[in-house]
Amino acid sequence: MENLGSAFADYVFEQIGPTTLPRIYNTLKTFNVQTGAFSQLTRRYMQEEFNPKTPDRGGVRYFSYGATVSPAILSAFRRSNRIVSVQEGPNDGLVSVASSKWGEYKGTLVDVSHLDLINWTNRLRWLVWEMTGNKRKSPYASAFRLVQSSYLLEAIEEKTLKGKTPARLKHIPFPVTVKATGSLRAIRLPRMGACFCEDTMDTRMIGISGVGRSKTDVPRLYRIWQWDLYRNPAKILAGDSPERKFTTSAARIMAQEYKLKGLSALDLKSGEKREVEVEGIEGGKVLLARVGSTTHALSPNCTHYGAPLKLGVLTPEGRLTCAWHGACFNVGTGDVEDAPALDPLAKFEVFEQSGAVYIKGEEATIKASRRQPNVKCKAQGKEKVVVVGGGSGAMGTVQALREQGFNGDISMISKEPYLPIDRTKLSKALIADKSKVEWRSQEWFDDASIATISDEVSSIDFESKSVSTKSGKSYPYTKLILASGGTPKPLPLPGFKDLSNIFLLRTIPDVQAINGAVGEKAGKKIVVIGSSFIGMEVANALSSNNDVTVVGMESTPLERVMGKEVGKVFQKLISDKGVKFHMEASVDSAKPSKDDSSKVGSVSLKDGTSLEADLVILGIGVAPATEYLKDNSAVQLEKDGSIKTNESFEVQNQAGVYAIGDIATYPYHGPGSNGDFTRIEHWNVAQNAGRSVAASIAKPSVAPKPFIPVFWSAQGSQLRYCGNTPNGWDDLVLQGKLDDAKFAAFYGKGDTVVAVASMQMDPVMTQSAELMRRGNMLPLSELRKGKSVMDVGLPSEIKI
Repeated sequence: MENLGSAFADYVFEQIGPTTLPRIYNTLKTFNVQTGAFSQLTRRYMQEEFNPKTPDRGGVRYFSYGATVSPAILSAFRRSNRIVSVQEGPNDGLVSVASSKWGEYKGTLVDVSHLDLINWTNRLRWLVWEMTGNKRKSPYASAFRLVQSSYLLEAIEEKTLKGKTPARLKHIPFPVTVKATGSLRAIRLPRMGACFCEDTMDTRMIGISGVGRSKTDVPRLYRIWQWDLYRNPAKILAGDSPERKFTTSAARIMAQEYKLKGLSALDLKSGEKREVEVEGIEGGKVLLARVGSTTHALSPNCTHYGAPLKLGVLTPEGRLTCAWHGACFNVGTGDVEDAPALDPLAKFEVFEQSGAVYIKGEEATIKASRRQPNVKCKAQGKEKVVVVGGGSGAMGTVQALREQGFNGDISMISKEPYLPIDRTKLSKALIADKSKVEWRSQEWFDDASIATISDEVSSIDFESKSVSTKSGKSYPYTKLILASGGTPKPLPLPGFKDLSNIFLLRTIPDVQAINGAVGEKAGKKIVVIGSSFIGMEVANALSSNNDVTVVGMESTPLERVMGKEVGKVFQKLISDKGVKFHMEASVDSAKPSKDDSSKVGSVSLKDGTSLEADLVILGIGVAPATEYLKDNSAVQLEKDGSIKTNESFEVQNQAGVYAIGDIATYPYHGPGSNGDFTRIEHWNVAQNAGRSVAASIAKPSVAPKPFIPVFWSAQGSQLRYCGNTPNGWDDLVLQGKLDDAKFAAFYGKGDTVVAVASMQMDPVMTQSAELMRRGNMLPLSELRKGKSVMDVGLPSEIKI
């Protein structure tokens, strides 16, 4: 993209060059004459005077300029402020700097009344206008009549972008160039240096112009760079002030108006959600959600696995949580707030017109039901974040770092020879094609300046802040995130170490090996040892066309976590698929096959039972993958090999070092716990912890965001679960019908509900999780009387 500075600034820069320009700037500075735009065009200023403490947003940094000096005529020479932390006055704005390349700056502005002061030429024009009394009536200035601005926008909507000047523009008294290259469309107004453009591929507005109104209600054309830094223009860095709200027709550049089927007015009540069809787009739908007095239009499906969000839970502060797996979105922005979703929702303008309701949006975006997060960045500065691991926690961390404006170096070191994957699909569906389970492409990581390193960490020097790998390389860090996950436990019994066709399940090669052993021929005899989540999911996935047997030590599957009554439901569901169970059983040994002594042929139980087996799969749990820390005196591992952290997931006695996911033992503050240390091996917990750590790094003053653990499992039907039981549970209330596998189970410690499981009762789990966050969950005694959590209102206050 070409330099979006003013035409005059471009000319000066080209004529004087990067060597002389700083000298001119410093000369002006001695007379206390300084402009943000002029200084931003100097390499020396960007490299030497850039303050690293300037607040970050989306890889861009900000400077303020003001026009508040009295008398106003002196405002053109007002000294710029280096750092924006608070709003100085109603006429101050923000200028953001893309410091990766001198001569190119992008700005997002708070107020539109003094936007013509953004660069040196416009400051001089402003001074002349004040002296001559000419109140910006010049057609060459940045102020235009509203109708002229509309002509420009309508011309773009008509896609007259072939280098010709549309007839509607010919009366405007300056040359106009209209260009189109692929998805990038732009109109350039040379005399002002203004530029319309939109990259429709990733909804990134690079140099949009829109229509706004100043405090004197003078319509004007103004520039906005890097539009998606503030997807909601009312919520600017300085605060959410009605005085700062400005309208923009930027979305009209490529967006179209679409009528919503069957609606004559936005008549939703606060807290209501409604999925509606979009006329003119086959299969097009949006979700309307009303929070307070505002109705929002968003993508209708969760970006995780496509669940309809109309079934979710909408909170008073505008959190929309998916009923399936707990993904949470902000309805005001569409941004992800909680795992496991990675992509935000698309947000659309919605309005009433002539007795109907319309949205503005692009057809492709409406159909996609999502938008891509803004993570593009060119790493800079001295900060170096190293992430050990490549799973859910690692992915949550690195994406959230970029989303929240961190622009330092990020390196992710994983011993798995592929990019981060959706590991839940391995046990639930035995998917072995990495292209179907990888979350992001290598191009995505490259664009985000995230180095993906396939290597295994061998040791960490916490004193010198360096990570060493088995390949002999070393990676320095300023912040370190340990997210190395878990290691499947082997069975230390005779035969299990020596015989082949005995498998653990953690990685894509594990799944490939299992699928290879199963083969295409039906009827393989498969023994699954372990009746917890992984074992049951694998048995469920392999039950079709195979002879599957599950061996478990409890009386029913998942008895310790779910109880006998609920465990029997899972056992029946999977038994109905032909799976056999040997419960309250202990394994003695694995025996070789009669046909091939190198392969397993059977599994012997301690009661004398022999189970014939073509292959065996172990699902008996995982241990924290912290082998690289076992001999390190700088950290003390817990008995199970995990690492103890504080509420921010920061490792004890190691500032700037964090542990998340399967290896972290952290203080849990959910119901039934008063900060008791616990280790939770849930996918969502790891990813949410990563998001929390990213926030702590990008915004150190922000307190850790509380979340309730959520997980799901394929147990013949879809199980949802929220909460945790660090101190166990001693009571259970069941609602629904267990025989139909349609129930909600409420686990209590005393009268306090500490966890909730459900099947076919959406959105009971999601509603319960939100009630737990707010300290408003029904007690067991009320649930036992038949009261429903769906009848309980959600307070705004978060209490964990």
